[in-house]
Amino acid sequence: MNSILLHAFPKIIDLTNLSNADSTVKRAIEIVEHIESLHFQGRVPPAYEVQRAQNAADCLTAFIYQNPSLQSSLKSGQKLSPLEADAHGAMALCALRGIGRMQGSLQTVSQLANIASTHNSPAGHYATGLLNMELFNPPRYEEARGFFEQAAETGHAGAQYMLAVLHANSLLSKSSNITACGYLEQAAAQGHPKALCDLGGIYTRGLSVPGVKIEADPLKAIGYYKASYQKGFEPAVNHLGQCAGMYAPNYIRTPNGQVERRFERH
Repeated sequence: MNSILLHAFPKIIDLTNLSNADSTVKRAIEIVEHIESLHFQGRVPPAYEVQRAQNAADCLTAFIYQNPSLQSSLKSGQKLSPLEADAHGAMALCALRGIGRMQGSLQTVSQLANIASTHNSPAGHYATGLLNMELFNPPRYEEARGFFEQAAETGHAGAQYMLAVLHANSLLSKSSNITACGYLEQAAAQGHPKALCDLGGIYTRGLSVPGVKIEADPLKAIGYYKASYQKGFEPAVNHLGQCAGMYAPNYIRTPNGQVERRFERH
């Protein structure tokens, strides 16, 4: 089998020696997940990132469809490796977003996501959750929740954030503000850019809803906004400026003689 040269990657992917291809395939999956995060943030990726994602999709297409061992496992019902399953999950996202040669038909996305999810891939569970939310009218939120929960249990930050969204917006039959905050904090702890920014918003003004009461804390808010911006979520810098403008620093001396900075609302 011929080697496949992808312009976005420094190495030639030799599918006759899959151990050498693993690192490149893993990188391709990371690129697809990055583009998916930009899509969810409502950001239009620059041209070079679009091209990089197209090349990543080509890499995954070759890994899946030109891999005799993988195709044999699928036909015989054998269990896929975690990397093989995750590659199907990433390809489902490519098909959903129209990246690469795979177009986003319901059948294509469903088939890829189902293979990944059946083989217990967190990426597959996440993709299947998105499929249930985006490709059905009305959206199948309860079904999506089940798949997001399976991915979230493995530490998938995107799935944790989506669960926070479902609960916070009362889209589930048993939505919970407490659960929403818990998932939001889990996603933020893993560096999810949007989750970090959302927590910044909560601590900017505070939150008081049934089951949850969080006092405003501008220092925490600023920290979350900065972390979000450093993770690439550009709108966070605007929120950071607004938060800083709402509060004035007040320097006070504590009883033990130390100077402490506190913020007071204008």
